[in-house]
Amino acid sequence: MKDFFRGGSELPYRQRYVQSIKQKKKRVSLIIYMLPMIFCVLFSKVFAQPRGKLGTAVKAPEISQVYRPYLKGKVVSSDSTLSLRSHISIEGTDIYVYSQNDGTFSFRGVYLESGVLRIGHNKLTKPIYVPFDTINRGPFIINLLEVLERDTKQIDTVAIVAETGYFRVPEERATGSFVHIDNKLLSRTVGSNILDRLNGVTRGLIFNNNQVGATTFASNRPSMSIRGISTLFANAEPLIILDNFPFEGDINTINPEDIESVTVLQDAAASSIWGARAGNGVIVLTSKKGRFEQPLKVSVRTDMSISEKPNLYYNPTIPMNEVIDIERFLYGEGAWDGTINQIYPYITPTIEALLAERNGHIDKAEMERRIAQLKTQDVRRDLNRYVYRSVQLYKGAVNFSGGAKQHNYYFSAGYDKNLGNISGQNTQRVTLQARNSYKMLNNKLVFDTDLQFSSDKQNIGANPMFQVLYDKIADENGNPLSIGGGFNAQGLRQSYIDTVGMGLLKDWGFYPLENPGQFKRVIDQVSYQLRPSISYKPLDWLGFSANYQYRRSYSENNTLQEANYFEMRDLYNRFTQIDYTTGIATSAIPDGARLNQTNFGQSAHYFRGSFNVDKKWKDIHDFHLVGGIEVNSRNTLERIMPVMMGYQEETETYVPFDATERYGQYLTGNLGVANNVIPINLSRLTTLNRNRLYFGNASYTYDKRYTVTFSARKDEANIFGVDINQRGRPFWSAGARWQLHEEDFYKVDWLSKLVIRATHGYTGNVSGRSAYITSAISSSPFYYTNKIYQTITNPPNPQLSWENVRMSNLAADFSAFNSRLSGSLEYYRKKATDLLSSSPINPSSGVTTLYGNWSSLKGSGWDLNLTGKNIQTQDFLWQSDLILSYTNEKVTDYKRKPSSDRMYLTSNLGEYPIEGKPLYGMYSFASAGLDAHGQPQGYLHGQLSQDYTNIYNNTRLDDYVYRGRATPNLFGSIRNTFQYKAFDLSFNISAQFGYYVRRKGLSYGLLYDVSSYMNMPFQYDYMNRWQKAGDELNTHVPAAIYPVVANRETFYNMTEHLVDRGDHIRLRDIRLGYTVKLPKMGFSSLQVYGYANNLGLLWAANRLGFDPDAVYGNTMVYPAVRTYSLGVNANF
Repeated sequence: MKDFFRGGSELPYRQRYVQSIKQKKKRVSLIIYMLPMIFCVLFSKVFAQPRGKLGTAVKAPEISQVYRPYLKGKVVSSDSTLSLRSHISIEGTDIYVYSQNDGTFSFRGVYLESGVLRIGHNKLTKPIYVPFDTINRGPFIINLLEVLERDTKQIDTVAIVAETGYFRVPEERATGSFVHIDNKLLSRTVGSNILDRLNGVTRGLIFNNNQVGATTFASNRPSMSIRGISTLFANAEPLIILDNFPFEGDINTINPEDIESVTVLQDAAASSIWGARAGNGVIVLTSKKGRFEQPLKVSVRTDMSISEKPNLYYNPTIPMNEVIDIERFLYGEGAWDGTINQIYPYITPTIEALLAERNGHIDKAEMERRIAQLKTQDVRRDLNRYVYRSVQLYKGAVNFSGGAKQHNYYFSAGYDKNLGNISGQNTQRVTLQARNSYKMLNNKLVFDTDLQFSSDKQNIGANPMFQVLYDKIADENGNPLSIGGGFNAQGLRQSYIDTVGMGLLKDWGFYPLENPGQFKRVIDQVSYQLRPSISYKPLDWLGFSANYQYRRSYSENNTLQEANYFEMRDLYNRFTQIDYTTGIATSAIPDGARLNQTNFGQSAHYFRGSFNVDKKWKDIHDFHLVGGIEVNSRNTLERIMPVMMGYQEETETYVPFDATERYGQYLTGNLGVANNVIPINLSRLTTLNRNRLYFGNASYTYDKRYTVTFSARKDEANIFGVDINQRGRPFWSAGARWQLHEEDFYKVDWLSKLVIRATHGYTGNVSGRSAYITSAISSSPFYYTNKIYQTITNPPNPQLSWENVRMSNLAADFSAFNSRLSGSLEYYRKKATDLLSSSPINPSSGVTTLYGNWSSLKGSGWDLNLTGKNIQTQDFLWQSDLILSYTNEKVTDYKRKPSSDRMYLTSNLGEYPIEGKPLYGMYSFASAGLDAHGQPQGYLHGQLSQDYTNIYNNTRLDDYVYRGRATPNLFGSIRNTFQYKAFDLSFNISAQFGYYVRRKGLSYGLLYDVSSYMNMPFQYDYMNRWQKAGDELNTHVPAAIYPVVANRETFYNMTEHLVDRGDHIRLRDIRLGYTVKLPKMGFSSLQVYGYANNLGLLWAANRLGFDPDAVYGNTMVYPAVRTYSLGVNANF
């Protein structure tokens, strides 16, 4: 920046001024005041001295010139909402000014006989040139709106629609499948995660939010998918690109307000330039930057969001009186006898009351009174009152941008604070970014710098715990109550901890309200990246560039359990030995807190050298070529530090201890067993990946009608074999585009635009597993030998290589009815081969399976997007945007089979792929309903059977019921936008179809298991069980039987009765905004908006009406809560 802006005025470059900064008494925010000054010091040649008066701009004549004392004019616009601030320079000199807010400008003391004024504006794609003589003939006035309208008509057909991370693709050259999300659409939503803003507005992209209750997905299931699944066990996430380089950090460190646009690359022609990492699709994030010849622009956005508390009553439960009646039944059946006969294991308050009455401590009336009181209690009331709160998110961002003829800049700062739904949980994020661009050597050389910094701090408090749903965790005055010693089956009986140790032990009670405040888990993450680049254009059609990026992130994960935290009191007491003769208690656990530390570091170097050719001739030939080489290195380190016992937070000191010594425990008295060692956790993991690649992309357009493209890339990596043919694999794509509407024979007037596109190509994927042998060294000695040992974690496979994804794409782009309706329809087919998976090998080799390129899958689908301007007048617009996608894939080759077919049901979805079916398929036992006695019936080898063990163990895969996919294959959204003058209203409705979910059914094994009392109330189907003859006609829930029949519940919970359709439609969000333009007050635009999202289901296909994205199982799973936001976006 070569100018020091002062109250909207400007100091001409290379002219000395004396200005007293102390004279400026107007109070401004420190950040807004200081940042422009920092830029001035770093990047301008303005001279500042302590005191003096503003001088007059004078440039001494170098040759014989005529003095022109005053050169002035005015920029006007009939549109009052359009900012008049423009950059006006004298062509061929370094003299320029900015027009005032009212459009006036002037040059004082200019010695030039003739010349040309150059007028630039941030809305114009090219400047306006005006000779001096035009100004001399009278008052010079130029209507900016008229020029802008002409300019807009000229750029309609050449707008940039895609960023690939290597080059820009204008619409008339695009053959591949791109989805471009501009800043207006990104800014429509509110949130601190940039990827969340793509949800529901990007065709072909689905976010996998659903939890399936009784069944879970394999660990590599991606959080989002582009055009379905392309791998089985490798990394299934799309590749994220930030400003031309892969982004492998935490996405939450990116401030969405710094992102100008997002481009999603979906087919091979669009993404093959990223080669071996593009098999799952590519998401390209492009940051904002300054513009040349643009006056200073300041943008401020701030908003506040409030989310509702989670709905603790979302999961249906057995009524409290029924729960207690079941406990009494089990007590009468002797189910608690084994626990009662021991003195310390936890028993529920109901059993405590029954036991007290049996032992004569209370009479029957008191027992019944206590039990009646328990039936009125519900721990969820206390949790709502004392634990949970509304989530609050505060977000603010400010950026400065602008530029002169040879330099532009962009600086931003952001701050987010998120208060979680439990006290003590919060997140804070600070982001900073500075970008500069310089033109030199007559604009042939361009040097860019980009520095980004992010600091993210998360305080993760402990989640509330309870034993039974009718627990009471606070008294009438809100004071914490103990609910026994612990919060699981290993907890301690309240009557035991009240008297244990004769007062020599620490309080062994568990207080759910106090516990979260005594647990502190802090994740402190800092990341920064430096991205310098230089480009040189020796000729108009030839350019060279070099780009470098260094990124480093470091996080500390500190978990502090204070001395009074239950786990610390419990650990202290368990390792305590009491000498009752002396009354002295000694513990092997040092008194104080415990600190666990995990450090994670990541650094990456990227270097890319490239050339580009952009050649046009004879108005009919248009050729573009990009090629180059890239090398990168990525290093990660994860280290779990030794645990610190007896830690004092104030002095940061701790007490050393012997982690190998074995101690007796107070509860058992046993010596020499493994669980009597003070628990520690220690590990260190490092990885280093190096890659080298060569890339190229070419396109040729003839007569603005026919375009062909070709892209190629070769990847090499150190994780594969030494032989270069194994280390490298080429990926390529080819495409064609035909602008049919440009043909002379095309006479379809109502269809003004029709473009046909076709592409074919290959991309890849990698898991990070090495072709070399990998082993792990234990952190503790083997129990029997007391020696450190080593295990093979990855046998060698010199044939290991990248996965290969082949995709073909056919598309049509159209615009009809005078551009009232526009959109595109695309059809694709893909085949993924050489997929990484495990395959059985000869056990004599020392291992039973080998990881390699053994598998394959194929798929197809289509994407549709439509934009309709339903009503459009001068003051009113109703526009509808529809996106709809269909995808279907199936596994075609997979060699590893489970040891038993039942593992297809009991394992995580996708863990054992089935040939000919989708990766995530929903299978079940066939059910014949209930018999006349309420017993479930199935089939064994085609015959009706109630032999549940044989059905469970011996049913073959072919006899399972296949319902369909466990993930949607048809999904989309429709967004309606209404604009009336300064008001705008929009709402987005999304839908998912074609998939199934399995909910958790009744399990008497869990209902009657006295060690799983926390799960008992969630066996909600108990209320729908078979109870009398004839009920089998109305219910499929089996009758109650005690004791439980082996495998009966397992069979029932895997039957088709518990599989429901996941199809649903939901109201995703609503936004209302009001925008005004106040140029006379310094605002180019001022917007106030309200936003609400996660507004709930409009329709669900399942019989119970639950949210398929939160299928309830045995535990509390809550649907996404509604969030309400208010914000202001001001531009100066």
